[in-house]
Amino acid sequence: MKIELQVEKAQAGDQKAFRIVYNHLRPSVYSLCLHRVENETLAEELTQDVFVKLWKKLSLYTGQTMLRTWVWQMAINEIKDHFRKQGRNSKPELVAFDDADCAVDDRTELSIDLERAIGELPARLKAVFLLREVERCGYGEICQQLGLCRNVARYRLNEAKLMLRNILSDNGTRRECMRHKKTKPEVEESTTSVPNTI
Repeated sequence: MKIELQVEKAQAGDQKAFRIVYNHLRPSVYSLCLHRVENETLAEELTQDVFVKLWKKLSLYTGQTMLRTWVWQMAINEIKDHFRKQGRNSKPELVAFDDADCAVDDRTELSIDLERAIGELPARLKAVFLLREVERCGYGEICQQLGLCRNVARYRLNEAKLMLRNILSDNGTRRECMRHKKTKPEVEESTTSVPNTI
């Protein structure tokens, strides 16, 4: 039974077809949520929220990207929104960074930036990255699911990680610029106040 056919039926309002889509995607969405929040109850709640939104937005799916990748992006956004509402940050561990010396605020910004960076990955890279780094799939399974040879899968994973590092590096540079801009007016005010006292 092709999942694409069930998606088309679900887009037309067929709830039985949507149940099939749900059963097909739920394990990977739950795995992603659990990996990020490390709490089974919360992961289950977030997973349900993702599929409630999927039912409402399924008509927007055009088939230009893999359905799983499209739904994963919804899950990433749901996780990010949850932590933002809680005033907390999800753990930024999908890419290896040495942030042991970072301040707490820096780690929070890094985590938020990481979620955004994953969202910016092209679909062909995001699919490999999430399968390997989130679901911990072997290259054999990744190749089978995506129809890739092993060398292409490895190349895309490395490309995804490199792109993530570049995006995060750019975000870090922008944060530093913003910090300098925030402190700059105070310096200008102190220097311009001198003539007024003469």
